[in-house]
Amino acid sequence: MVETKESLAKDKKISVWAAAGIIVLVIVIIIGSGMFIGRQFFWNQQERMTKLEHDLQVAVANVQREPENPAYRVDLGYVYFRMGDYESAEKEFANALKLDPGRLSAKYNLALLKAELKEFDTAKTLLEEVVRDNPKFISGHASLGNLYLLMEEYDKALEEFNTVLKLFPTSSDAYYYIGQTYEKMGQIEKARENYEQALKFDPKHQGANEALKKLEAD
Repeated sequence: MVETKESLAKDKKISVWAAAGIIVLVIVIIIGSGMFIGRQFFWNQQERMTKLEHDLQVAVANVQREPENPAYRVDLGYVYFRMGDYESAEKEFANALKLDPGRLSAKYNLALLKAELKEFDTAKTLLEEVVRDNPKFISGHASLGNLYLLMEEYDKALEEFNTVLKLFPTSSDAYYYIGQTYEKMGQIEKARENYEQALKFDPKHQGANEALKKLEAD
């Protein structure tokens, strides 16, 4: 569920030709040892492993420098969220909301966190506030629709997914989730129609393709 949060994180890669040039340049030194490949793999692994640590250091430094800046609090909370430190994440999102009660990113990310913790009622209340105050926030409507679907509040789920379509008429995901909702309601033909509509906008949509195959098999 979680779609869409406000502050979201990309990697550089050496081109094939550049890498080939490097190998040719040093092949005389390292031939037969496998050292170059091993080190490249190790460094890339280290890069990935330390990315979150680097983000954490930056976010903490920003908060220390400007503790009253709600955006920095959200950024720090989001890093904690990605690290799986949900307690610290919730604390930072709450701090951001104390500083700026209307901050969309803080409330939205807090709602996603609550959903991750299976505190669905709290997540629902927060997401309902998010879309009430930000009626054109597509990710908010999509996330609330998914939560309603999970909680078996199907009519409300359909309402949110249809709102997404009003804001983003070519959303294959919205059609897919409308199909999922109708399927849960036992309205198979309506489900099929929406899966097919999803595939019109995205022929490779994995969920819609799999759902149609499942319906055909049943």
